[in-house]
Amino acid sequence: MIGNDIVDLGYARISKWQHPRFLDKLFTIQEQELIGQSSNKFSAIWQLWAIKEAAYKAYLQLYPSRFFNPKAFVCSALSSRTEVSYQDFSVEVQCVKDNSMIYAETIAQKPVHREILKVSPDHESQSKQIRQTLFSRMSEQLNIENECLTLRKDRSGVPHIYHQGSKLKAAISLTHHGGYAAYSITY
Repeated sequence: MIGNDIVDLGYARISKWQHPRFLDKLFTIQEQELIGQSSNKFSAIWQLWAIKEAAYKAYLQLYPSRFFNPKAFVCSALSSRTEVSYQDFSVEVQCVKDNSMIYAETIAQKPVHREILKVSPDHESQSKQIRQTLFSRMSEQLNIENECLTLRKDRSGVPHIYHQGSKLKAAISLTHHGGYAAYSITY
């Protein structure tokens, strides 16, 4: 299983992140305290959000059932490696950030291939660009034809890669926001 999320910080600035109810909808009291103690509250908010999203995507791969309850995915800390728990599920998430973006990814037991891309802010272009890049890299790594790869999402929105109609044994997570996109894949 793998989960990832990316936040374009420039794009996030135009969201309603300063609305009084925003924090209450997404974060527990303890997480709100972590945000309040941070020297950069804006960055802390989006780092916790990315961590929760990465954990949620990993959870869906094990337990397919789409739902929205970010407060239920509880972050133990605000650091570069954070444990996230939801009911009996627990996963460790690593996070990297710079001045323009935050990228979070669950720590997998198998080697992870990942790539972060600068993309057009157009949603449809992002999706197409990340798929093309992913298929190109997979083609190189697995020595298969790029044109024979397809991506389909299941009912829960979890993506799966197919080669000539047969589902590959790979866990994959895709993400895009603003001018960034990324994929993470384990074989």
